[in-house]
Amino acid sequence: MKTKSIFERELYFSFKRLGLVKKIWFSKFYDTPPLRRGNRIIYLPKNPFDFFCITENYFYGIEAKMIREKRFPFAMLPEHQEQNLIKFNDVNEKTKAYIFINFKLLPEKNIAFAIDINKYLILKEKYMNEGLRGIPLESFENDGFAIQLERLRFDKNIYGWELKEVVK
Repeated sequence: MKTKSIFERELYFSFKRLGLVKKIWFSKFYDTPPLRRGNRIIYLPKNPFDFFCITENYFYGIEAKMIREKRFPFAMLPEHQEQNLIKFNDVNEKTKAYIFINFKLLPEKNIAFAIDINKYLILKEKYMNEGLRGIPLESFENDGFAIQLERLRFDKNIYGWELKEVVK
């Protein structure tokens, strides 16, 4: 499993572990660098989100973000990813789109939240109207819009997150 993001790697192991106790199927969309053909550079289409998961009840589209500050900047979720999550969420009542955000504020905190794309859009509009460029960590902790994920240790050097509250 090759990925640059520690959080994406931890989520990969979390989905893999969840698959041992629950009937799920998941796939990771890997970021693809541009191809070089002689002097030409070929840019491939961007991936819609990081993970696609299927359970007995729902289909999930999940974008994973890791940040090292006390707010989630709107610029961290590019327009194409936001639009793909919205489109995926609107397919039918069985599709759900989430953003998983890891606030890696070492040494004092390493916490993660899962937020539904519609709730994210509500918070985004609220804070943009207030002139802010991101959603503060306190909003994730206190507003009840996001689900806090519990950090787990699977093995000596393998960590992950409890996903049962989100992936049902």
